[in-house]
Amino acid sequence: MASHHKILNFANEDKLLGLSDPNYYQPGERAFECWMPVTSTFPRQNFPTNPPSVISIETWRKIQAASFCLSARLISQYTEWDWCSGSFGFWSPAALLVESAAWFDINPAEDEEFPYLLEEHPKWDVILHALANKLVGVLCVRLRVYLRERGIDSWTSFPPTALTIPFASFIKLPLPFSLKSVENFGTCHLQQMATPDFFVDREWVGFTAYIGSSFSDEGQSWARSVDSFESFGCDTIIRNPIQNTPGDDLVLEKNVKFKFVAWVDARLFILESNWFQSQTTAHKHKLTVNSSTGIVEVVRRKYIMSIEVEEISTAAITPFGLVIGCKSGQWIWLWKCEWSSYT
Repeated sequence: MASHHKILNFANEDKLLGLSDPNYYQPGERAFECWMPVTSTFPRQNFPTNPPSVISIETWRKIQAASFCLSARLISQYTEWDWCSGSFGFWSPAALLVESAAWFDINPAEDEEFPYLLEEHPKWDVILHALANKLVGVLCVRLRVYLRERGIDSWTSFPPTALTIPFASFIKLPLPFSLKSVENFGTCHLQQMATPDFFVDREWVGFTAYIGSSFSDEGQSWARSVDSFESFGCDTIIRNPIQNTPGDDLVLEKNVKFKFVAWVDARLFILESNWFQSQTTAHKHKLTVNSSTGIVEVVRRKYIMSIEVEEISTAAITPFGLVIGCKSGQWIWLWKCEWSSYT
């Protein structure tokens, strides 16, 4: 772990950003041979499925490792007030990176109960982990600025840092520069994290990010684009009882709690959450986890105007927690409650 820390400290954010970009390895090549939805589009668009990529899996593994290092640095940077600009300072590339962040779903076959999880998609698995690793860091930068601007300094779900996440307890790092060290680095957290016990032994918190959320002023058309964040497990933001519930018989809890349901086979297991609340509504998640790849199918249930809505999303288990891609510009990041930095 100490050797990896030295490597991490050697490279600054700009160097790591370059190493996390496919164009660094294959200049002029598009990462995906398809269109990716943008955050400014309203209504929010679904992600593409099975996007072809000319970038090799070996290169994507390097991108995944660099993206982890980049986010490990970014989540540990606290925002400070810049007296010259009159705003909170942050790593400036984060704004563009989170607005252009890519994601995709893996298209299921119709004749299997858990189709895309039962089939191996090695390249797509690696790509999703690379995208998720990078997304955590740039989302965290935006979230910290969002909280500071609103004077929220004691949020019980304040995002974690590389110091508050106990990486050494669940990441079995390969030796630097050893044979297949880059390949093994991308999956070295799954042996401990992609297990039922890891999910059920603690409560989870996090937020839904709406990047580029559009809203209107005084009945005008969609006029402005802003970010908004909806938290799970937050005392200081959730002040009033939520209204979007089916009735008084629904038991809502503040934090996310998972329970083990069943093993589907030697690799797949199912988890279900409790009903937990955000500022606006009630949520319940069902996870089908591939313990070999760390890719998760998430069935998200929530109430909108007292009507239950169900959506299916693709997620990845990262060393920073669970990252779920919902729609263009809409992301969920969940982490263990004790990882929160509280500052």
